[in-house]
Amino acid sequence: LDRADLVMIDPVGTGLSRPIGKGEGKDFWGVDQDIKSVSDFIVRYLNQYGRWAAPKFILGESYGGMRTAGVSRELLTKHNVALNGVVLVSPYLDFGSGNAGLSLSDGDVNFLPTYAATAWFHRALANRPAELQPFLREVEAFAQDVYAPVLFKGARATAAERQTVLSGLARYTGLSTDYWDKANLRIDEAHFLQELMRSKGIVVGRVDTRYTGGSLNALSETMPYDPYGSAIAPAIVATFNDYYRQELKVESDRPYLLSGGVGEWDDRHAQPGVGKVPFANTVVDLAQAMTLNPRMKVLVQTGYFDLACPYRTVEYAIEHLAVAPAVRSNVTIAYYDAGHMMYVHPPSMQKFKSDVAAFVDANAR
Repeated sequence: LDRADLVMIDPVGTGLSRPIGKGEGKDFWGVDQDIKSVSDFIVRYLNQYGRWAAPKFILGESYGGMRTAGVSRELLTKHNVALNGVVLVSPYLDFGSGNAGLSLSDGDVNFLPTYAATAWFHRALANRPAELQPFLREVEAFAQDVYAPVLFKGARATAAERQTVLSGLARYTGLSTDYWDKANLRIDEAHFLQELMRSKGIVVGRVDTRYTGGSLNALSETMPYDPYGSAIAPAIVATFNDYYRQELKVESDRPYLLSGGVGEWDDRHAQPGVGKVPFANTVVDLAQAMTLNPRMKVLVQTGYFDLACPYRTVEYAIEHLAVAPAVRSNVTIAYYDAGHMMYVHPPSMQKFKSDVAAFVDANAR
């Protein structure tokens, strides 16, 4: 607020926003429908409040990364709105590389370093290194140079190659070679977080893996709840409702929906240059927006203990931006010793503020 006005947008089905009149949820609940409605809102806001000449930044967190990348292109190509900058906070940008356990190797490989960071944090490793960062560089190299090739080979991998991978997976994650073997070298985060400290009756958080809670079912294969959510969400909802209803005096009987009240989501996306694809990847949209508007800067913020959008999935998406080297230099990635919502960690909150403030200061001209 000391740098800019903040306009907070609750897309339809979240917060207090609901469809009205002849509008239906399906008009808004999908990758492309959401991009269009949020872009339309931004343009309407610029008109209503006379802000066309103002510097413009958009920030999206989590799925907001998917949205923001698409909106940056939609605003430019459909409305002639050129942004000064885009901030992507723990962004989810690509269905394929952003999910593990789908037999799509990109996701499995990119989740591994955060499995390792989590096991390191909870002292669940047999030979735990003293420092996190050198350990992560070692795991990243293993994931790329040893793990990925074996996943690519599938049944063509030799017994020796498979055993090398199994030994590494156990060494870096704290899960047994037998568990990884039975999983055929691939597990998603829900299985990992349930298994990591199962013997202690503890389940580990997904949105921020520094958090833990008691296991509701020691026999469950996957985590039945996220300890981070139960620790943080009530405070967020209470604070917002108190501010909105008591200080701002907004009268509404509608509940504030923190995670969204949407129905079935349309995952299809009209990918530029390709057409409708079943699952979205808006990295392509962002690349086009950056190419068409080479003055637009991008700040990416990611936490080492985030298993909703692990830092390597974020890096991987940025590494695959199809832009010229000069345009690629417009991207900055900032890292935090926290999870998905890094600003709940006081030192990371201070860094988050200073990083965003510096980004706005540098690009508001």
